[in-house]
Amino acid sequence: MVKVLVIAALLPGCLPEEDGTPPQITSVALDTATIAAETDVTVTGTVGFLDSEGDIVELHIRLIDTSGQGSFRTVVYDHNSLAGDEGVVHWSIANVHEPAGTYTLQLQLSDYYANDSGTATATLAVR
Repeated sequence: MVKVLVIAALLPGCLPEEDGTPPQITSVALDTATIAAETDVTVTGTVGFLDSEGDIVELHIRLIDTSGQGSFRTVVYDHNSLAGDEGVVHWSIANVHEPAGTYTLQLQLSDYYANDSGTATATLAVR
């Protein structure tokens, strides 16, 4: 009988990549900073980003009113459509139906490993 002893060693360069680093938001812009109150409106804009792994999969958007209450929306992306370490995400949230006031949009990107960027903000006026 022949016995084979297999010894495996993982060298530092052969280890699987850890969970990576979070993306960074570099810019936020609203296409329109003022919308009509009490009507269904689609709010659109862009988020500039840096991501060394190129694996962004989600954009989280929270619309917060002056009392601090908010609604949360997640826009899911095919991460292949955002491949690359730098770029711009075009986003939209439909059926925004809010009373008059000033609202804060909080935006955050998440990558494939659930690493979250910092939160960026924009102001939306509803008149």
